[in-house]
Amino acid sequence: MEIQELERKLGGSLSQEERRDRLLCIAFIVYCEKQQDLSPTDSFDLSRLLEVIYEEHLRSLIQDAYMYTRNVNDPAMRRSLVDIYHLFHSYHENELLSCYWELYDQLVLGEKDYRLITEPNLCRLVSDTESFHEDEKVLDVNIGQGRFLITLHEHHPDLQFFGYDLNNDDLLVARMSFYLEDMNVVILGSDFLKDIREETYDFIFVNYPWQMNSSQPVLGHRYLQSDMPGYGAMIKAINSLSEQGVAICVSDDSFGSKAETVNLRQEIVDQHLLSGIMAMPKGTWKWTSRGYQLLRFSRSDVIRVVDARKGKKTKHRQSVLDLDAIKVMMNDSLAVKNKTIQENDYSFDVLTYLYKARLHLIHPTKLRDLCMVIKPIDLLPGKEACFKLTATDFDQGMIYEDQLKKDYCLISYRYTVDECDVVLSVNSEEVKAACLHDDTHYYVADEKLFILKMTSAKLLPDYLAIFLNSSQGQIAVKMQGAYTKRKLEEVEISVPSLEHQQAVIDRYEKLMDKRLKTMQTLYDIDLQLSALGEK
Repeated sequence: MEIQELERKLGGSLSQEERRDRLLCIAFIVYCEKQQDLSPTDSFDLSRLLEVIYEEHLRSLIQDAYMYTRNVNDPAMRRSLVDIYHLFHSYHENELLSCYWELYDQLVLGEKDYRLITEPNLCRLVSDTESFHEDEKVLDVNIGQGRFLITLHEHHPDLQFFGYDLNNDDLLVARMSFYLEDMNVVILGSDFLKDIREETYDFIFVNYPWQMNSSQPVLGHRYLQSDMPGYGAMIKAINSLSEQGVAICVSDDSFGSKAETVNLRQEIVDQHLLSGIMAMPKGTWKWTSRGYQLLRFSRSDVIRVVDARKGKKTKHRQSVLDLDAIKVMMNDSLAVKNKTIQENDYSFDVLTYLYKARLHLIHPTKLRDLCMVIKPIDLLPGKEACFKLTATDFDQGMIYEDQLKKDYCLISYRYTVDECDVVLSVNSEEVKAACLHDDTHYYVADEKLFILKMTSAKLLPDYLAIFLNSSQGQIAVKMQGAYTKRKLEEVEISVPSLEHQQAVIDRYEKLMDKRLKTMQTLYDIDLQLSALGEK
């Protein structure tokens, strides 16, 4: 793009030095994130960065970065600039917290951990489990911001990269990132489903929008046999594989359930080689509340099948019947509890997802050996004033004390929350916990919560709350199906040394303090801009 065009889009309101300063501020915050230092030095002007974010000068900064990096030879600086866009889109409270969980996992588990499924983590998993050879053709049917291909390029730079994308804004960022990474990516078109070329690829990654928006027309494509475009992309990808090709498809948790049409399941079971299923519980994909599956298809693998109708010698249609028929992607990486695929309805019903092999615990200990689990009963009316805690009164370890409602009830150990007790909410959507630190008022818990009272000196209550809120804690609780007191007592958690627990607590408190300051700064900026607008 010509420099004059960049100047026109920037509006000419900033000098060269001002644009450079803003760019260096962003590169600095990216560097801090990379160094796992979530607290930049006091001299860093955070409010200036927040102003840039708030004013949405994103595209201008990307173009500015493009201009300044033409003559940048420092690989570290170039790599930092690639993260500019991702920084802007991740600089909100959920992603700040996800940064913390990744740090927590590294403290407890080490560097290799794929349970928080993001594009880079998924790409590392693929790199560890699949074999790539020089000049093999890799296709991403929905490039997005290019993070999957960029991460794969870091591990395998000698591959040929191809892709499609539905969003022109994302594609602009992807092209910028590919340029900074010196990557040659062939953009084949906008929509994978609408492209009629007959190319084959050695590896295809399918992360296509799964459900069709009700306001959009149904695409009239020969691969799309329902209103689920993700399924159409999956079928087309399988048919686009080379003889030794592999496809990894991300599907949402509704696919393969009895609610879907029979024909879709029948086509997958009868005509395509499903060689692996990796299942993720809800909440592990980009902090969403949905569950997802990674379906692995390969033309080179031959799956052993047995007749679903036992005792009959007929050679009619055969179906996968047991776990041995499914080749997992990686030894000890997952376990799938597979029930029979019924002959009459073709239900996958592999939806009991056991993530046990990925749940690495340090000194695993059951909750019943560390604390007393109490399930509150219905509150009895009384004269004693108290605050009632419900699931909506706390999140990410913080209790919103200013939102609590005063109640009058009979104080009983069956629902009283004391200082250093942990309250826990468990439902199908999420698991969240918080530790109480107030001894000046009476607190009681709603009957839908659990109260965890410490009985062991080996576990700090704040650490317990942090663990239960982490991705590892989410998996541990959901894997156990801990919706009752008895099952919750059987949940195993990591119990490292007290020094390690305290280090985790200190880092978490540091992060939460930064989160509160950031949100306050944004609020102040919003007030200032509102005041200027009124004038």
